[in-house]
Amino acid sequence: MSGWIISDANGADTLEGNPTIPAGGYFVFCSNGDSTTNGGVPENYAYHFGTSGWGLALNNTGELITLRDASNVTATALA
Repeated sequence: MSGWIISDANGADTLEGNPTIPAGGYFVFCSNGDSTTNGGVPENYAYHFGTSGWGLALNNTGELITLRDASNVTATALA
């Protein structure tokens, strides 16, 4: 998933490194990788947090989140 892009209304983040999803598995995005401040959730990728067009600022409701592959083709989107 390296080079894939997750985006919301506030901005986007391009996945770095070599994140993968195992067969039958799942992938957890968090605003930080510190489990003591993110609710104890083990994350697969800590996205860049922002509110001014760079990074994500995921809302709890009413927002479209899109995941696109490295060729910019939408893999999935959810509201």
